[in-house]
Amino acid sequence: MRVDWLIPAEYVSMANGSVTIVGGGFDTVFIPEFPGPVVINLACRASGLPDSGNHELQVQVHNPDMEDALEPLAIPFQLVAPPGARPGWDVTVMAPLQVIFEATVEGPYTITATVDGGNSTSISLYLTKTPPT
Repeated sequence: MRVDWLIPAEYVSMANGSVTIVGGGFDTVFIPEFPGPVVINLACRASGLPDSGNHELQVQVHNPDMEDALEPLAIPFQLVAPPGARPGWDVTVMAPLQVIFEATVEGPYTITATVDGGNSTSISLYLTKTPPT
């Protein structure tokens, strides 16, 4: 199992096995003040060979001091081959995710997605105060 990608976006939805990502790929988030609430939408894809076991995607958010900004989220899932899947071919699981946490200071925050306690992918987002208008 592996995490293929983790993309921050303004909007993420999934229907009929397809994910829609709008406003994706930013690396800076503006908030009115610190401390303050932050909401980040994410698109995530994990893949591997299908099996009958249970798997877990864990999502963690760390502040600039690499301390937990949010209790780790554990998301259970199964990796089942769809009808007509090719033998030996990877199966993917795509998920829209949303993390909500309190940003205490300005700086780089890291979001990490880990599957089954092994393979992981991380992104960094710089949180800063909204500039005056």
